[in-house]
Amino acid sequence: MSLRAVDGWRWIVRCRAHLCCAACLAIASASAEDLTTTDGKTYTGVTVTKVEPDGISIAHETGSAKIPFTKLPEALQKKHGYDPEKAETYSRDQAQRRAELDAMLKESREKEAAQQLANRVESYTVSPSSAVEGITLKMQSRAQVREERVARWRMELFREDEIQRMLADSPPQSRLLVMWKRPEYDAAAAENFRVIVSESDGKVRSRIDLEYRSPKQTAEGDYANANGVDLKDVPDEFRVRVVDGNLKVFADFVIRRTK
Repeated sequence: MSLRAVDGWRWIVRCRAHLCCAACLAIASASAEDLTTTDGKTYTGVTVTKVEPDGISIAHETGSAKIPFTKLPEALQKKHGYDPEKAETYSRDQAQRRAELDAMLKESREKEAAQQLANRVESYTVSPSSAVEGITLKMQSRAQVREERVARWRMELFREDEIQRMLADSPPQSRLLVMWKRPEYDAAAAENFRVIVSESDGKVRSRIDLEYRSPKQTAEGDYANANGVDLKDVPDEFRVRVVDGNLKVFADFVIRRTK
């Protein structure tokens, strides 16, 4: 091909490119128009990006907006298929969905606040702190119980999302740890013991039979055992009596919350 022919083809290609650009600009100019609403607000360089039953969404020179059909000129209403009945139904449905979403968000915030309250730093004092009739009490806060659960589940290779779901399904409660020692294996059995939880004025809240736990020999003639009792809605002060039905003895404790 001669040099003159090559130059001729280059000229044709350049002309086609210019024509394409001109066509694109023409289309853009045709789609980007000014729009004035019935209340006198003007948007420049408007492009309609979405049409919904109750109005249109637009992009304009300074941003974007949604304009209800009730604020559009009649010509634009007809152009975009405005139907007052459909618009009213759509607006009502959207309002209902927003109300449902707001309710869900409110519930989520309340649950989060309740969880934060449950996990707040708190501690308890147990009086007497030393053993009574070989029985000792310890009180764990909800935050401490939660930390123990999370640490155990992580060792068992649960994923973080699984851990959060398990915590939500079974929120941690404050836990009463009951520990005791006896000189014989059978005497240290958990079925011999019962826990009575009372209000500070002595009114009984619950009587709890302990779960089976095998005693552990800690020394010659010394057997230890322990049990955990989950407590809901723990008051700031309450009483605990641990009864050993085998030896026919009991130990009384007073537990107070400190913050």
